[in-house]
Amino acid sequence: MGKLAIRKIIYKGKQFFFESPVFKDGISIIEGENGHGKSTLMELIYYGLGGKVSAFENDSKSNEKHNEIYNDEENSIELHIDINNCSYRLNRFIGDNKIFIVDENDKVISTKINRNSHNDLI
Repeated sequence: MGKLAIRKIIYKGKQFFFESPVFKDGISIIEGENGHGKSTLMELIYYGLGGKVSAFENDSKSNEKHNEIYNDEENSIELHIDINNCSYRLNRFIGDNKIFIVDENDKVISTKINRNSHNDLI
């Protein structure tokens, strides 16, 4: 079985910027008061890995939006990950279904996210 480790999360936009600390092996505990971004951080990771987060999307009919992300422009998520001890960067722009994968040698691979009618990845 392979090993995936999230090492760092970076959010970039015209209005906001966030960079997490580097996560080391083991368990990381994230704590904070309600409304301080714990769920948003988890959703940034999920989105960066190819998930659909309605609160980020322009076409969302949900009233629950992450306003800092939803209202920002030219925004993207960059995940630094390790897969089986090889390092990669995943870059995804908010509202785009492409993920740019950058390996240790700065080789870029683009992949498109495809979903079925139930929003499951296929």
